[in-house]
Amino acid sequence: MASTFRQAAAALGDAEQQILFGSIPRLIGAVAMADGFTSDEEITRGIDGLIAVVGELGDEFRYSPHAEAAFDALADSLETRDAEFPAYLARLRDVVLQLPPELARRYRAFVARLCIDVARASREYVGWGKRIDDAEARLLADIVAALELEIHDLAVRERIGLGLEPP
Repeated sequence: MASTFRQAAAALGDAEQQILFGSIPRLIGAVAMADGFTSDEEITRGIDGLIAVVGELGDEFRYSPHAEAAFDALADSLETRDAEFPAYLARLRDVVLQLPPELARRYRAFVARLCIDVARASREYVGWGKRIDDAEARLLADIVAALELEIHDLAVRERIGLGLEPP
């Protein structure tokens, strides 16, 4: 039987579970506010991500007490930048490194898609296509580096400074 995030989290402490299961709303908020404002399109993409996470990673990422607390705090994070996010991202990296390799791969793939979708959404409403602005590109680069995400989209790789060779 394949391991689930719930099974893997049983080996983690409560603080690590809080970081892992609350990570999706926290990442959405950080990316959405990277440029200083949040568009309706970013909120829509974030909601889409919160719906998708249940099917892709498990309901612990949306309905556990840790996820519920992070979800409740999401509204505040869409109004101000998260000053604690760099330290949080470092702690999240440490937690992801403790996951079984297959779960870590699934988590990273989901987070990469989600963060890129939210970052691209902010520019769609003004007709600029799917361009990621400078602040979001810097934050995405930090997330990619910290969580060791694989980005296969060449336009995104170039925009965040990874070059044109996919991993």
